[in-house]
Amino acid sequence: MKTHFCLIVILCILTVSPAFAQKKVERKLKTAEQFLDLQEFHNVEILMEEILEMNPENPKSNYLMGIAKLFAAGSNPLHSLSYFTKAYDSGLPFPHIDYYMGRGLHLNNEFEKAIKFYNKEYLMAKPDAELDYDTESSHFDVIVSKEKISQLIENCQNGILLSKSKGHEMISNMAALNTHSPDMSPVLSEDESVILFTAQSKKRTKFNVDLTTNLPDQDIYMSRKDENGNWSTASPFSKINTNDHDAAVSLSNRDQTLYLYREEATHKLHSGSIYKMEAENGKWSKPERLPEGINTDYWETHITMSQDGKSMVIVSDREGGEGKRDLYYIRKLPNGEWANPQNLGAEINTELDEESPFLTDNGETLYFSSKGHNSIGGFDIYKAKKDPDTGLFTAPINMGIPTNSASDDVFYIVSKDGSHAYFSSIREDTKGSFDIYSSTLPEDENHVATIRGVVMDKETLQPMNAEIRIIDLKTHQQVFDIYSSAETGHYSATLLPNRAYAINVLHKDYLMKSYHLNAMELFEDIEIVHDFSMQPIADQRFEPLNNVFLDERTSDVLEVSEPELRNLIDFLEQNPNIVVQIGTHLAPKRSDDDNLTLVKTKAKTASVNVRLKELGIDLERFQERHLGFGKDHIALGEQQRIEYFVKDLTKKEEPIVYPNLPESEDIYAIMPDCLEKGKKQKLEERIVFSEMDHALTSSDKVAINRVLAMLMECSEMELQIVGHTNVDGGETLKDALKLKSANTVAQYFILQGIAKERLHVIADKESPIELNGKNWIDFFALGGGSYRENPLEEPKLMVSNSSDFIAEDLEEDIAARGESTGIKASAMGSAEKLEKAVKVYRHGEFIGISIYFDFDSDKIKESEKKAITTLVKILENDPLMKMEVIGHTDNVGSDNYNEKLGKKRAKSVEQFLLLKAVDKDRIIIKSMGEGQPVMGNETSEGRQKNRRTEFKVVKETDLQ
Repeated sequence: MKTHFCLIVILCILTVSPAFAQKKVERKLKTAEQFLDLQEFHNVEILMEEILEMNPENPKSNYLMGIAKLFAAGSNPLHSLSYFTKAYDSGLPFPHIDYYMGRGLHLNNEFEKAIKFYNKEYLMAKPDAELDYDTESSHFDVIVSKEKISQLIENCQNGILLSKSKGHEMISNMAALNTHSPDMSPVLSEDESVILFTAQSKKRTKFNVDLTTNLPDQDIYMSRKDENGNWSTASPFSKINTNDHDAAVSLSNRDQTLYLYREEATHKLHSGSIYKMEAENGKWSKPERLPEGINTDYWETHITMSQDGKSMVIVSDREGGEGKRDLYYIRKLPNGEWANPQNLGAEINTELDEESPFLTDNGETLYFSSKGHNSIGGFDIYKAKKDPDTGLFTAPINMGIPTNSASDDVFYIVSKDGSHAYFSSIREDTKGSFDIYSSTLPEDENHVATIRGVVMDKETLQPMNAEIRIIDLKTHQQVFDIYSSAETGHYSATLLPNRAYAINVLHKDYLMKSYHLNAMELFEDIEIVHDFSMQPIADQRFEPLNNVFLDERTSDVLEVSEPELRNLIDFLEQNPNIVVQIGTHLAPKRSDDDNLTLVKTKAKTASVNVRLKELGIDLERFQERHLGFGKDHIALGEQQRIEYFVKDLTKKEEPIVYPNLPESEDIYAIMPDCLEKGKKQKLEERIVFSEMDHALTSSDKVAINRVLAMLMECSEMELQIVGHTNVDGGETLKDALKLKSANTVAQYFILQGIAKERLHVIADKESPIELNGKNWIDFFALGGGSYRENPLEEPKLMVSNSSDFIAEDLEEDIAARGESTGIKASAMGSAEKLEKAVKVYRHGEFIGISIYFDFDSDKIKESEKKAITTLVKILENDPLMKMEVIGHTDNVGSDNYNEKLGKKRAKSVEQFLLLKAVDKDRIIIKSMGEGQPVMGNETSEGRQKNRRTEFKVVKETDLQ
């Protein structure tokens, strides 16, 4: 009887236990959902850990755990993917599961897979304007608007592109420093022996723990590097930490000034300010809040100071910015006070957040983080160089992968010797939600080449949406496959150095374009503007194949040519109604007669034909004729040119016609003989630059190409490139101008394939007294390849503040700018100039100055900068005057696009004026888009004159 009773009890327990356990799970899930609505993700995580320990496959628990991992302040969001995957695989219809799968894949750099899920979620999402943030029952809908998903898809597309050109930095987790809470904002001592950073306090009290995140207030921690280069375990920096929130921001003044961020209680959701502490006799002073103007009632989060202490960059979300948190530049005035902060403008700031600026010691490079530009997700780290002429920071460059990840990458700093960088990031091996990482940088800074331009129809000049393939000729790998904008034709790409690139532009019904970019040696970061004018397919038309190379001895096609030849085959497949022929031109050697050159070109064409057949070209689409043109139509300085010709077989065979090509110059009639070893000879060629503009004109390139031809003919020859100047200014400024002129020319030779070792860049110590107000270059041929009277210098561009040498002559300004824009310049006498300088302008009057821009560009050209300086003088002469800066465009593009472009042009001018100490309150920005042309848009000249900003006087005193 007793045994029977025990069996009944056991049976009841076994029956009740699963039901009891299920109810317990349901209660935990319900509680977790309540915490989710409160956004207390850490509590959700705790509850889900308990459930998943009992049942790891529970779909809803995995779904909620994935959300907790994604959003909890102390968790690694990359780990959310495995939980979302289990929830998704269950087939249950969890809210926004496609969005969460996309986020998990995105954070783990699975960009293409993430896009597929984002696209599915996009179909179900609402536009931002239709979301009611106040009444939505769940926070989930708030974060998945169509606009948000579109931004995430764009981030993934950026990631796909940047993945094709990964950098070579060695990224390491600084395990000795990092904790299981967020570790942020590394600050490095000048000798790199001490590092400070910010993490959660190890002391937890009921007064210092945030109930939402379950994390205590932050403290500053310190680690020291030992003699073996190893970092010690971090410990609290007790000399500085208080019972409140303490965060290190930056060090300056030889480690004697420490800047801190502290939160402040105001009416705003986020509010905090920047403080500083001074080291005196081994002790730190009490934190002192930086003055008003630097700090406001808004949110100032970060500061970086130049080495000389005369300028700083801060982060603020104050009103009047480009977006949310922006970067502002502040300079110290002669009286020791700080000037008003100037927003760094749309070149740097975006509609999203910018954060954590860092200035290098020379103040010429700015690193910062941004959620905008071409971010691959969250904050990415960017680098911007300062233009030595304008003092403005140029367009920032994404630091790429592996420095950047799909999560947040912030607080990037560089050691004084440039060998290491430190930053905060979230990676697969991150202990908490942020860890400190170090990056070992290459010994020599890798400069980059940015290429940009416009693709347009050659006949109509209308912008085109064309495919642009960029191939690394070293690896034969395609690193970019991008498309120009259908609206503007604009394209851009940033390329790594020490490589040569083949660029092919393809569009159905147009001839394929070919461009060769040699970035093997770069003196500095360079920007190359190259437009592609696409020819519609028609009989007898031709284009060069600039990336097909032949062995000089055997004429065999080199392997490096294969990518372009394959793209030529793709071009034929896109256009099935044409056939092509190959033809070759060749610059002869001195000893070659015309007949020999003709034979050589036919042999080289035959080699290309053979290689095309080996690559599988459709023989019906290919006329195997060995076209050779000898030395006819070969450009000056060009050794060889291979072309393809489009043929219409229905038309009568006719000779190839070269339209509008000048007669080839007989270079050998004027070229001196190759010099004997140790000889030196001054060449006749000279390049003259204006005072501020170092851009090479077409006539400059003709002269340089004569020298280039000599370098190619005389393989042992080396070249001195000597910079001169007669611009007013100090010796440091003059040396900078000489070297900049010489570097500009040297860079051109290198881009044409001349080895850097053959070039000697020199700043002449005593320039001749001629060409007043100009910079110029002379050339000296050095014979025999062993000339070392002046040892080869590593060219480094010296820079100086352009305000020291801006010219005053308005007549010269108008003449120079007229030549560069194609607008006829008129002479102006001294009386007229005086009248212009002292004229009193009335309200509503237009100032007779316009600033002209390149197509689809808001960048101020060198030739326009002096005119803006004239505007500064006009404003200085009339303190009561304000000025409307009105942006205009041509008619290429939509009305909406052109209205925005006009505003960008006006803001570029505004930024220049602000850096010249013009008060922002005196500048009024307007855009007329394409609405007020000064000429018809039917011609290129008319469109050029319409791409402008104008200036209208506003004087309230005239209205009284």
